[in-house]
Amino acid sequence: MQVQQPGVELFRRNQQSQWVLSEYGLGDSLLLESVGVEIAIADLYRQVQFS
Repeated sequence: MQVQQPGVELFRRNQQSQWVLSEYGLGDSLLLESVGVEIAIADLYRQVQFS
C-alpha cells in the first residue's frame, strides 16, 4: 500500500515462475486469488486522510 497517495502494488508469480507487478488505483478492486477475497482499494483507504 502507498501512504502518499492511494494505490497498491501487487507482485504475483506467473506460469513461467517470473514475478509480475500489477498496480491498482483508488477506483480498482484487488482479487487475492489464493484466499478467494476481492476488496476495493477505496475500502483499504476508507479512514485515511491525505494532505
